[in-house]
Amino acid sequence: MLKDSETRSVAQVSDALPSYSKDRSFEKKLRWQIKDAAAETVRWTITPEKAALMLEWNDRNRPLTEKKIKNYAAVMASGGWRYNGVPIIFSKRRLIDGQHRLHACIASKVSIDSLMVFGAPDDAFDTIDIGKTRTASDIFSIHGVSNANLCSAAAKWVYQYENNQLSPSGGGIEIEHKTLHAFFLENQGIGDSVWIAYLFKKNKLAMPSIIMAIHYIASRKHKRDADEFFRKVGDGLGFTGKKDPAYRLHHRLIENATSQEKLGRKQIAALTIKAWNAHRLGRDVGTLKYSADETFPKVI
Repeated sequence: MLKDSETRSVAQVSDALPSYSKDRSFEKKLRWQIKDAAAETVRWTITPEKAALMLEWNDRNRPLTEKKIKNYAAVMASGGWRYNGVPIIFSKRRLIDGQHRLHACIASKVSIDSLMVFGAPDDAFDTIDIGKTRTASDIFSIHGVSNANLCSAAAKWVYQYENNQLSPSGGGIEIEHKTLHAFFLENQGIGDSVWIAYLFKKNKLAMPSIIMAIHYIASRKHKRDADEFFRKVGDGLGFTGKKDPAYRLHHRLIENATSQEKLGRKQIAALTIKAWNAHRLGRDVGTLKYSADETFPKVI
């Protein structure tokens, strides 16, 4: 089994496709559409069986990215995939764009609607997908969200936390940008936590979006307490002593800022939650630790 970050060539996956009873009438229609029909654009409903037939024309293409297929398939299986006018493209000889969507259709076992373009120049392949990919921040900005970069990044952390994707067994399914925006609209308090992100950014203590996300989650438990705790950590003021959880977190983040071996983002998030939990329970803290195989802590 390949990792999500790895790729497979078209040849490597040809034998791995599920075996379907071929729809001979569709197979004939597809061949005619590719080889003989005039260039045209049509909208089709693509079943997994039809996707497999289309992939038989995928004789030369970019390597497949496992993570992209899994992400697309997860969205399809959840019912979140929508017709958006982005075409699957064939030349007179082969499939030149859409292989990841077709593989995801098969993996999800869900039919999808897609625009189909037939008769594109064969060398058009070299001009596809060379532009800048639209980011979640772009989507937030288009919809008028202030501080779009911070809000989209913080919303992603909150989403991963709530869907148990931060523990070792949580998996790494990438959330679709429009789904993330919808999640943000349902949790608009995330945006209210932007002030703490700027405080940590000014003092160069930690990735602001992580702190913003955890402040929001903690605020749902006790807002005034969350404001006071995170302000102490950010400003470095008001500690009750060296075993104050806010003090331990503040100094751990300062140490990390000057260390050659930086803490990972998930480690920072986990240590922040552990310090907050100790604060809420009234416990002193000697050291803050989190190991990669440890269950990701929950905010109390």
